[in-house]
Amino acid sequence: MNWLLRWAGPRLAIAGNRVCLDRRRLFILPSGAGLAYAALLVVLLLFAMNYNNNMMFAFTFLLGGIGANAMWQTHRNLLGLCVSLLPPAELFADHPASLQVLINTDGRPRRALEFVWDLPRAAPDSVLASVIEDAPADLPLPRLRRGLQALPPLRITTRYPLGLFRAWSLLPYTTRLLVYPKPAAQTPPLPTAPTGSGEHRGHSEHEDDFDGLRPYRSSDPPRRIAWRASARSDELLSKSLHGRAAEHIWLDWQALAGHDSETRLSILCRWVLDADRHGLRYGLRLPQRSVEPAQGLAHRHACLRLLALHGGIE
Repeated sequence: MNWLLRWAGPRLAIAGNRVCLDRRRLFILPSGAGLAYAALLVVLLLFAMNYNNNMMFAFTFLLGGIGANAMWQTHRNLLGLCVSLLPPAELFADHPASLQVLINTDGRPRRALEFVWDLPRAAPDSVLASVIEDAPADLPLPRLRRGLQALPPLRITTRYPLGLFRAWSLLPYTTRLLVYPKPAAQTPPLPTAPTGSGEHRGHSEHEDDFDGLRPYRSSDPPRRIAWRASARSDELLSKSLHGRAAEHIWLDWQALAGHDSETRLSILCRWVLDADRHGLRYGLRLPQRSVEPAQGLAHRHACLRLLALHGGIE
């Protein structure tokens, strides 16, 4: 379908992750069954003309009308359809994943929609027998490499209702996905802080000492928020802790000497996920870049983003 992208040019240009299919974006051709149907009509017409058979003429024209109506219905099944893509919150290299396709049908059900990534030898990824307005459908993603990756063009096709015609459109979305490194299956144990430095692996919050309240930061975990105090104040407040809450570990690139770059990134990715799952305060050190120790979802994404874009990968 690359020839279609080159030929159609600006007609298929899309900005963002939503597109509505108008007549300029739709294409329709007879299917194999449609060509056979047309050949049958020609044979029937010749037979009717040769024998001057009025019943055969009527039967031929009836089949021709059915074929013409099927062409209109096939085109109408896509016309006016709005398709939005909802990317996943996290995406890891070489891992199976899916994004959600949100279809707005304007109240008119669409049937037998087929979505296929426009890749060599691509097989149908999702065939939907019926679509309900604003109902999301999961569409498996092709395996993507680490970094900031563009989505391949998405092809939407229908042969509804009789399979005599095939209507389709290409949806070359401009959305780019941030793909994190593949987490290593087996890794060395999480690093610990140097002895005597006052840094240890994190512990649960009930072992920390309360040290007052402070304004909320995006890196604070939800369990640190002082909900009652925040309800009495005009701003969101977090509990300030000292002792073991201030202790942290470093996930260091240099600690993985002897591994190649991609293996180091995979191990660091697994360490970030493990440290976040255990509620640890951790920092990340890469050559020329680092993230200071913190906790929370925003901190996790900051570390994974740094790993994904290491080496200028895009």
